Amino acid sequence: MQLIKLWQLLKDWLKPADIVPDEVDVLHQSIRNALLVVMTASENAIALEPKTIATVIAAKNALTTGEISQELESEFWNAYRILTQTIRPATIDSIRATHEPSKGIATALFSRKGKPLSRRCATNYKVISLTTLCLLIAIQIYWYVGWSLMHDIDVQSLQINQMSEELVSLKLQKSSTKINDATKHIQTARIADLQEEIAVHINRRNAAFYHLQNWNETWSQLDLITLQPWQEPQFATYPLQVQRHIEFVAARNFLAAVMNYVLPILYGMIGACFFILRQLPKEISSRTFSMTSYIGYSLRMAQGPLAGILISYFFAPEQIDAKQLSVAENDLSPLDLSVITLSPLAVAFLAGYSVEFIFRFIDKALLLSGPDEPAAKPEKNIPKERKTTS
Repeated sequence: MQLIKLWQLLKDWLKPADIVPDEVDVLHQSIRNALLVVMTASENAIALEPKTIATVIAAKNALTTGEISQELESEFWNAYRILTQTIRPATIDSIRATHEPSKGIATALFSRKGKPLSRRCATNYKVISLTTLCLLIAIQIYWYVGWSLMHDIDVQSLQINQMSEELVSLKLQKSSTKINDATKHIQTARIADLQEEIAVHINRRNAAFYHLQNWNETWSQLDLITLQPWQEPQFATYPLQVQRHIEFVAARNFLAAVMNYVLPILYGMIGACFFILRQLPKEISSRTFSMTSYIGYSLRMAQGPLAGILISYFFAPEQIDAKQLSVAENDLSPLDLSVITLSPLAVAFLAGYSVEFIFRFIDKALLLSGPDEPAAKPEKNIPKERKTTS
């Protein structure tokens, strides 16, 4: 019984106070819209005919008393049409989205004074943009740390190999009987220096491997699907060289995955956010922001990551050779040619910012990769028939 009473109280609270016929409700909403248009026109110094304003005010007063004549209603709808034509390109929906809060259950339950749709949209996209930017910076820094460690290991290994080859060559020359004692003394000093330098590079490489192991431990904790080899108990039984090789290969694969998948998606997302944050203030200031704009921006947030990862695959710089560039110069604009030489991440950002650019770029790229069309044969000059005169 208590639940039934509570449900009845909730229904009575959510139930509108007055139920009016649909026709009166539509007229009441239209008069509110007309007053909103008059207010917007006044704020933006848009001239309106006094007769049109007087008709709207008269309709509002008549509807308040409940006595609106058929003639006044007809004049109101004509004035309403004039108002909508005057405020173009703004519309009733865009003005309501800028000035009035959107009606909904959440607004009715938790907020009596809801924010306009434009303000809530700007806040949401600002939070999404800042969150994406912070995530991108964090992942980019983490990726760069791993890449610098692997690069340092490669450099140290290269130095060790070169010095080891030189050391072997000096030892062979020193064992020869054809060189004098002075040369042997110089070679002995050089061998000692090389051995000392090799030991320094080995220590540096060991330190880089130690940091790389800690770096691998961080991202491997986020892998909830599979276990990495160093997370298995038998990994400690492997030789040291095998352990380092496994760590190095795993780090290289993870860097490639982040570079080819994660970063293009985030850069495409940032490009889409940059486009939205650039266009949104313009639409709000011009009173052209509406629910259609909100839906379009929401779709843009989904198109940006998709465009970023796709464009980074199709138009990586290493996939464009010199022959294609020479052919492209005749068909692509200077902007298209400059994009070819950019990095995949920069192209992913541009793709997220301008989704339309992708389709134009892909169409032209398909034309470049298509078969050569045979040259059109010149038409033969056919003599025109002479007009006969009677």
